[in-house]
Amino acid sequence: MFSIKNLTIKIDNKEIIKDLSLELKIGDLCAVLAPNGSGKTTLMKTIVGELTASSGEMYFEDRALKSLNAWERSKIIAFVPQDFSCAFDYCVLDFVLLGGINKTGLWKVPHKELVQKAKAILEELGILSLQERGIFHLSGGQRQMVALARALFQESHILLLDEPTAWLDLKNQFLFFKVLCTQIKKRGLCALINIHDPNLITQYATRAIFFRDGQKLYEGDVSEAMDSEKLSELYGMPVQVYEVGGRSFIAP
Repeated sequence: MFSIKNLTIKIDNKEIIKDLSLELKIGDLCAVLAPNGSGKTTLMKTIVGELTASSGEMYFEDRALKSLNAWERSKIIAFVPQDFSCAFDYCVLDFVLLGGINKTGLWKVPHKELVQKAKAILEELGILSLQERGIFHLSGGQRQMVALARALFQESHILLLDEPTAWLDLKNQFLFFKVLCTQIKKRGLCALINIHDPNLITQYATRAIFFRDGQKLYEGDVSEAMDSEKLSELYGMPVQVYEVGGRSFIAP
């Protein structure tokens, strides 16, 4: 469904990502683990079109992403940032509706059917009660749920999430992932998520990709990724994997 082939990204003549390849299919939630400064966010920005790769290709089905303009790309890819900034205190419903610009056009008022669809997504995510609240007045967990709702309303095929749980407490981290996985399955999506905590991916992700210094160390099933040797190489320090209740947990 989505593939990256031999992607190299340079910034100021420095290679940030080197010859990266990746394949995702419908239903995949692929976790990207890499040390700080290894290029995770750079990869996301390249996929959405903010940055241009030096070489390599990215495909959705048989369509090369580089052949698409921003409007066309938004129908394929939706992005959930670590946090979002906004110049205006939109109410939650209006903020989510802005995710449908690729359907309505920039200056058109969303018709009733689209408004009902946006409300239905808010209800599915358990945040319909927030529809009239200004986004400046949301908690961190609420903001991330609203950002996810907007991405889902975009009705794209691929979700990119850049450390969406970085500022969330434990309860909201698990709630976010539970909702995310449900929506991926329900809507037939695939998702790529940047994350720092390997313990979260053991329960929710289907695939994992590790890279360090711009080079891929591992790509494949999560169960095989949870390996002391692989994780120690990734983080440059001894890492142990413990099995508790049929799940893997990682600690130094």
